[in-house]
Amino acid sequence: KNNINMTSKSLMMYHPLLLLVSINMIMMMTVGVCAKRQFYLEIGWKEASPDGYSRPVLAVNGTIPGPLLSFYSGEEVEITVFNNMVSNGTTIHWHGISQYSFPSMDGVLGVTQCNIPPQTSYVYSFTTYEWGTFWYHSHTATQYTDGLSGPIIVHRSSGEIYSDFYDFDVVLFFQDWYHNISSDLVKYYMSPKSGGSEPNPDSALLNGFGQYNCSLAQEGKCEDQNNNNKNRYKLNVFPGFRYRLRIINGAAFAHMNFSIDGHMLDVIEADGTDTVMYSVKSLNVNIAQRYSVIMRAEEKIDNYWIRMNITTSDLQPGWKEQITPWVLGILHYDGASEDEPTTKLSCDPVLDSLSLSPYVPIPAPEPTLELNLTVSFAIPPDSETQYAYLAMKSFEVPKSPILYSVLNNQPIDPSSQVIILPKRGEVVQITLMNYDNGEHPFHLHGHNFSVLGKSSSSARDNEGGCIVKEVNDLYVPIFHKNNPIRRDTETVYGCGKTIFRFIVDNPGTWFFHCHMEWHLEAGLALVFVELPQEIPTILPDDLVCLSPYNSTRISIK
Repeated sequence: KNNINMTSKSLMMYHPLLLLVSINMIMMMTVGVCAKRQFYLEIGWKEASPDGYSRPVLAVNGTIPGPLLSFYSGEEVEITVFNNMVSNGTTIHWHGISQYSFPSMDGVLGVTQCNIPPQTSYVYSFTTYEWGTFWYHSHTATQYTDGLSGPIIVHRSSGEIYSDFYDFDVVLFFQDWYHNISSDLVKYYMSPKSGGSEPNPDSALLNGFGQYNCSLAQEGKCEDQNNNNKNRYKLNVFPGFRYRLRIINGAAFAHMNFSIDGHMLDVIEADGTDTVMYSVKSLNVNIAQRYSVIMRAEEKIDNYWIRMNITTSDLQPGWKEQITPWVLGILHYDGASEDEPTTKLSCDPVLDSLSLSPYVPIPAPEPTLELNLTVSFAIPPDSETQYAYLAMKSFEVPKSPILYSVLNNQPIDPSSQVIILPKRGEVVQITLMNYDNGEHPFHLHGHNFSVLGKSSSSARDNEGGCIVKEVNDLYVPIFHKNNPIRRDTETVYGCGKTIFRFIVDNPGTWFFHCHMEWHLEAGLALVFVELPQEIPTILPDDLVCLSPYNSTRISIK
């Protein structure tokens, strides 16, 4: 790769995520595509204080975020997951990887598999044919809120499209961070006490580093990290070099804005889709979305703030007295002092994601099946707790995985919600109509979809809620019909509509859900049973559905 011939001493100046990616790139250029690439992930609890506040965290191989998994498209990947917890089951989902021909490897509790019991190993084995920036996380209850997640890079086996435009490849992994265990938080959220208000995060992390204002802490052990640069993520750069930054929002609840003071960012990828280069100063990145940008180290030799700011409009009232709604890193030019940056925030222009065009143009196919799916929240008549509804139904995790039921010709648990798509080549157009005044990032497993447009209504009722008729009648302008952006996670605005399309071509049981963890727990999801007659009949024989490990309850032991 151009200009990558650096000494190991120089490379050691970099954060481990940068070091890992750089060395991986060199190794893969040398050895080429492997027949099989193997990884080992051990899941377990440990005490840690990534933002200065000490709490139990659910670590992967002892770290949060977990280790980078890097491989080539077309390689067979074998990932052994050992559940080192004592009383909780778990699963791992490979977010954005479509799992063509491998639907049982998607890692979703109750949809494609049972939980991995405590003190048990399970092997995920699949081949991926896409490339780009992805991530992995638990898909059991709210476990990834406690730390169980990490980055994935899939390199294009025939060479990266923009390989001549950057010298180094860097992961920037964002997490919102809570000081209470997620099981306690979801217990509160799914109770009448919450009134349907989601828990606000306490702070945020960038590659596992955060700075919490300990004066806000109610109790617990906290060491103020606000003025401790040792607890900030530092990206060391050499003047004149170019850096591909892979930005991943691995949050549970927080939409965030990313920027680097004084530097333009050239967007080249969104959710695994290479895009035509598009220059901005900042990006709004919703939960589970990913972007690659090229940053050129061509400014004055100095220190600059790397900013990841939580979008506070999503937060519940009182956040100013409760949380630190940002995380700061340092972009350090080689030769600069070790002083703290004094640079100023500059956000404009901000990325308009619908302005992105895929590098390889593909027109949006005309729809043959149109589905109007509504998003709403309500308290059912037999309860005092608010639940979430997608298409007027609230999803519950079934005791038997839906994939197993389909393959065994057994009835699907009626507590879940499925839409059967039996016709290969069908073009499904989904219109999400959001009757909630908050936005929602929706993720579709098994597919990238073409985003045709989105819009929102400013009209509100006397209580500040959406007016249903206004949402239903909302006009959505169609963007770039000849080459719309293709991705796996997109936002529907509060009181808004989003329209996207995908082609029925991947046999399996694919989850479609809001990626705000609290809303998923409240039932904002459904499952597409796609081409059931073509689903591969091979099921894992070493993962037994054992009660109570299919339960979504989480405890620490």
